[in-house]
Amino acid sequence: MIFKMEKEKKRDIKRSIKRIFRKENLLKSVVVFATLALILASILPYIL
Repeated sequence: MIFKMEKEKKRDIKRSIKRIFRKENLLKSVVVFATLALILASILPYIL
């Protein structure tokens, strides 16, 4: 019974990892990271 629950948890973790590393999600995260980097690069020189 306990082993069955542990296997289900591992499956859920594997599913969530697969969802994160889909091409669409990976591309979206790269685009968001790039836009944040550009915004910070343009704002930080004025602040510092």
